[in-house]
Amino acid sequence: LGQGLQVVGVSHTVYWLSWFTVCVIFSALNSLVLITTGLILNFDVFWNVPVALTFIVFFTFSMAMSALAFFVSTLVPTQA
Repeated sequence: LGQGLQVVGVSHTVYWLSWFTVCVIFSALNSLVLITTGLILNFDVFWNVPVALTFIVFFTFSMAMSALAFFVSTLVPTQA
């Protein structure tokens, strides 16, 4: 995909920024779904800890895993 976009004139920066934007949206949605599910199932952790703090922890962890995936994807060669 990256090579195809480069042929049409899209830079590497735009390619990585688009994937970063997708990761931020998915991380936020994933964190919200996880918190909502925890509240619906009456887990004590989700009721005793502020929602904002729980969101920050889950969102930060998810973004860290996305950053690790970006890093590994630059190291792993692809076969065409």
